[in-house]
Amino acid sequence: MSVLQLEYNSHCHFDIIYSNSPSRPSKTLIDPRIYDKYKDHTFDIKTDITECLNYLKDEFTIIENFESKSDYIVIDYTNLNNSYNTFSNYNNCIIEIKEVYNYPKVQFIKLISSLFAETKLVSSHFNNIIYIICTNRQKSLDFCKNKYIKDFNIKLDEKLIDYIYNYNNYICNKINSINDKFCLYDNTKLLLRDIDTLNGYVNCYINKISKDTCDNCDIDYNKFLGCNVCKSCYSLHFIESCSSKTPLLI
Repeated sequence: MSVLQLEYNSHCHFDIIYSNSPSRPSKTLIDPRIYDKYKDHTFDIKTDITECLNYLKDEFTIIENFESKSDYIVIDYTNLNNSYNTFSNYNNCIIEIKEVYNYPKVQFIKLISSLFAETKLVSSHFNNIIYIICTNRQKSLDFCKNKYIKDFNIKLDEKLIDYIYNYNNYICNKINSINDKFCLYDNTKLLLRDIDTLNGYVNCYINKISKDTCDNCDIDYNKFLGCNVCKSCYSLHFIESCSSKTPLLI
């Protein structure tokens, strides 16, 4: 589910329709029951773009200012208009897009694939973020208005819709599950300790940091990870007090 390669199609016709309000989530892009619970969540795991780039075999030179045609600029998502008006400045870029629940965002992804020779989607396993890896821009677009985009009038293929739908349900279910565990704690100190251990483990996981196992691990059961984990080296331990049948967060 992490990576989807989009086909290049230079003949993608579109016509923007604007609106005075943002588009609502579509039930064909996320299960309404999952979304209703997710929209009230309060906690997210700390990750960054490194996680998603590690899912790719390619190597990327990411810079803050344009230096060469082989470099990639990261365009942080603020709104659809900003992303649309920014990417045409660069030959290669990585566009961050969050919470893809409405069709204008999915159509935007499809439009991107008609402007770059190679376009890949890479989705986070921990946060509700998709990165669009755009390589070798073939053409640019005129700027759009600073208004909500209601529709690009682009026909979407089922492969892309299925990818978005499955990812949305997967990541929102995972985030819901993490937030459900907050009610299991009646001690704030223990909650903060487990959150710190969780973030430490995920940081090692996504950055491929290999730590030597401690000589004498300081092990505690972590409700978020669903197993015993060392608070120092973040190694996982399946011992009698932890059921190996408990699904891990990862």
